[in-house]
Amino acid sequence: NDHPEAVLMSMQSIMVLLIDESEDVQEEPVLALLAALGQQKK
Repeated sequence: NDHPEAVLMSMQSIMVLLIDESEDVQEEPVLALLAALGQQKK
């Protein structure tokens, strides 16, 4: 893993904020991306 856990958590937080502000984003692909980020921490 090249990135510290804090960087991944920050990326995830930014993605969540961007998604919350966007009205045109479909939920399923976003959940898949967030799940992938969560799995990379292990």
